[in-house]
Amino acid sequence: IFKIEKVKDYLREQVQINKQMRSLLVDWMVEVQQQLEFNHEVLYLSVKLLDLYLSRRKMDKSQLQLLGGAAMFVACKFEVCV
Repeated sequence: IFKIEKVKDYLREQVQINKQMRSLLVDWMVEVQQQLEFNHEVLYLSVKLLDLYLSRRKMDKSQLQLLGGAAMFVACKFEVCV
């Protein structure tokens, strides 16, 4: 049913985002996961969704944290349904 997809090295193509920004965002997502006591799978899926989206779309740095939050929301909903 699900296609496993490898994420390409997308950071070279991002104009406003670099690996330090992604690292800060993932650190923030880890903090949220710990504070809200989500399963580790939610965090893993969130980061995968984040990377897949960023590998396909250019993102403005002002919207990066919103994207991380949205990825966590989607991952939570997915975990509830599975």
